[in-house]
Amino acid sequence: MRAARLALALLFVAYSWCSTARAASLVVNPVRLYLSNEKKSDSIAVRNDKAEEQRLYVSAYAWRESEEGQMQLTPTTDLVFYPSMLSLKPGETRKIRVASSRATAAVEATYRIFVEELPPEGVNSDGAIRVLTRFGIPIFLRDDRTKSAPQIAVQQKGHSLEVTLENAGAAHFIAKTVDLVAKAADGSTVFQAELKGWYVLAHSRRVYRFDIPDSACGKIDQVFVTASTDVKMARAALPLHGAACSP
Repeated sequence: MRAARLALALLFVAYSWCSTARAASLVVNPVRLYLSNEKKSDSIAVRNDKAEEQRLYVSAYAWRESEEGQMQLTPTTDLVFYPSMLSLKPGETRKIRVASSRATAAVEATYRIFVEELPPEGVNSDGAIRVLTRFGIPIFLRDDRTKSAPQIAVQQKGHSLEVTLENAGAAHFIAKTVDLVAKAADGSTVFQAELKGWYVLAHSRRVYRFDIPDSACGKIDQVFVTASTDVKMARAALPLHGAACSP
């Protein structure tokens, strides 16, 4: 099977750290599912908050993340779900049943179920652009004993600092933020920055790059990086001792 990169043009992909995800017209609950050998199935509730009927299409993919944080999706038959298409009247809630067709393995398997709004039947847009709602719900298949292991490292690469957040464990974790603080020899802060994190899946890594301001080149004595995750804090330091920035 070829890896599928799904086009997101004219679609709004909604993600949330909360238990419920809401777009302008569609509410999905929960926003992630956990399946195991003991719990092979679960359901996703979808509610139509529009004043008109909604048609929805459901699809499933195996899911990985690139080092740059790009979603990589591959068609899969590991998940069985029903229904694959549904219509919701205004205010109506229906459930999508999701089950695993395979057993758990030593490494957590990760998938996404997409719930996508379809254009109303028989509606002529007259060339107008209609933005449709699309949710991607993470599905994790694992043994409850499977653990994640956040590790972080930082190195200088020319005019930037490269932070690698790695997961040495067999289950995912969520990186909330990645913070960098560069200090001078006297302990003063030369510059600092923060980037938002995301999922780091089992045995994978995420790379973040921080550009060093011209005003800070040659002044940095030490760099400190911290990743705040839903598992633990991961920290690392890099001594630079005033190293200059190469082009």
